[in-house]
Amino acid sequence: MPSSWKRALDHYWYPVDLTDYQRAKEFPGFFRMRIRGDRESTVAFENHYQNIAPASTAAFCEVVFWKLYSQKLVWQTSTNKVVDFVQREA
Repeated sequence: MPSSWKRALDHYWYPVDLTDYQRAKEFPGFFRMRIRGDRESTVAFENHYQNIAPASTAAFCEVVFWKLYSQKLVWQTSTNKVVDFVQREA
């Protein structure tokens, strides 16, 4: 692995509090993780998704919120749009 990649991984930082999702209570057992944001906690979140996703669309919704978390102007409304679509089409 090139040193620039290793350096980037070592400096990765993306903290996310899934409990911030305004509709979290609609998904019992989900939207409870507080991801510190380092690579280790993010990998734990990825593993959670991989284990749960085949049985639940709620895991997909968590990932949508996680991805949009840094976009505070649209994080809630954009997640809601995706959640509503998934619930309608599932």
